[in-house]
This record gives sequence, C-alpha cells and structure tokens, in this order.
Amino acid sequence: MRLIIAGTFWAENLVKHRKKGGKLEYEVKWLDYPASDNTWEKEVDIGEHHLLEYWRGVLQRVRKTAQ
Repeated sequence: MRLIIAGTFWAENLVKHRKKGGKLEYEVKWLDYPASDNTWEKEVDIGEHHLLEYWRGVLQRVRKTAQ
C-alpha cells in the first residue's frame, strides 16, 4: 500500500490521470474511504513524489508494451 498525505487525508493510491487546462491531475483513492469518494487532485497538490514517480514508471512500461 502506498500512502501520501494531502491536507489532513491519507491517500492510498493514484487510480488514473488526465490533463485539464494543460496541467496533470490524478484521481486519488483515499485511505479508509470507498472509491465513490475518490477525487481529482492537481499534481502540485500531491506532496509525496515517490507515488508520482511510481505512476510515471507504470505509464512508461504500458507505453513500451503497446508499441
């Protein structure tokens, strides 16, 4: 389980990403909350970079596999 702090909530995982207004946002699954409570958060608002790096690595592997 990967945990990050965003405000006073603990994030469990990043579910997916999107670009909105030219900036990256991530759908965050919050610890101890159902998926229906997931929220979209700006990249700059996610404090723990290890989770973002993990997500980018997954995307790179998926893109290489798709080629």
